[in-house]
Amino acid sequence: MKLLTETTRTPTASEVAKERSVLITTIADLGIISLQAVFVLISGSLTLLGELVRSVLMTAIEIYSLWLLRGVHRGRLTHFEFGIGKVEQFAWLIFGFGLLASAAWVASQVFQSVIGAEAVVTPLGLVFAAIVNGINLAINGLSFYALVQASEGNDSDIFRAQLRTRGVKFANSVFLQVLLTVAALSTDPLVALLMDSVGAIFVVGVMTVSGVSMIAASLPALLDAPLPDDAVAAIGEVLASQPGLETFVHSIRSRRSGRFPHVEVVIRRDADTTMAEMDAAIIRIRDALRQAHADMDLSISILQESSAA
Repeated sequence: MKLLTETTRTPTASEVAKERSVLITTIADLGIISLQAVFVLISGSLTLLGELVRSVLMTAIEIYSLWLLRGVHRGRLTHFEFGIGKVEQFAWLIFGFGLLASAAWVASQVFQSVIGAEAVVTPLGLVFAAIVNGINLAINGLSFYALVQASEGNDSDIFRAQLRTRGVKFANSVFLQVLLTVAALSTDPLVALLMDSVGAIFVVGVMTVSGVSMIAASLPALLDAPLPDDAVAAIGEVLASQPGLETFVHSIRSRRSGRFPHVEVVIRRDADTTMAEMDAAIIRIRDALRQAHADMDLSISILQESSAA
């Protein structure tokens, strides 16, 4: 089990702090999931049901991200010569479809409740739902603060995603707390049902947007889709700005993996071109593109052109 056991370096204190912050927030999430599951059965709140389903999926993503983060910090994934971009993107694709399927199921439960005009949630149940969401709000707020404190300028993509996700969860919890509090304080069953349904639909919307964004971000990377046309054009403009290089550049290929663009520049060499000239051209191409795009994963290939007979 190479991925689980091999350690090629010791993580830094900063990396350990990041792992600890993610681990603590994940444990807290598991605790709130247990509370949500119990009080969904007690209260019948549709909003709490939606949050439970979403929390389960998002916590699964957190656990997977923590595993990846620990692997990166200990050098366990270095045998992936081209990085772990596709490993991450495939997981996000699966989780994205899972979020869409879960959103559809929760929406069907809301539809059945509204069409039946029968509130499944009791006034006391709404109070419980508001209390549980309040605890979740506090956990998300403290977790977001802990991740911000551990954040640095050179954070990995995995940690950045955790920070962004926790911020969204905190904002969602604030909105849901308002709805559930209004529903719990209302003496009109219709108003209570309406607020609870609106909260559930809001959660469905969040899951749908998250699922679509995860699929949209991961699918192009898995299919090796090229960079956007404007990005490719910008690379061409950088090379065109270097006098004499246009005689060397044969073609440009690109793809994206996570936030890093992968670019391959194919240069031609004819029979009259010396190796010194080729080396100078490669250095100029490398320096020009590195200066314009510091995060670019650049490779330069040589196409040997034979002389005419």
